[in-house]
Amino acid sequence: MGYADPSFFRRLFGRRVGLTPSQYRRRFRAMRLRLQ
Repeated sequence: MGYADPSFFRRLFGRRVGLTPSQYRRRFRAMRLRLQ
């Protein structure tokens, strides 16, 4: 990703997307599986 500090990335991602990275993965993995 290019971020030396994973916690910084998590905070930045959360502010931008409104979800933690793990919440994002869970939500969109389920959506992707439904589309297959």
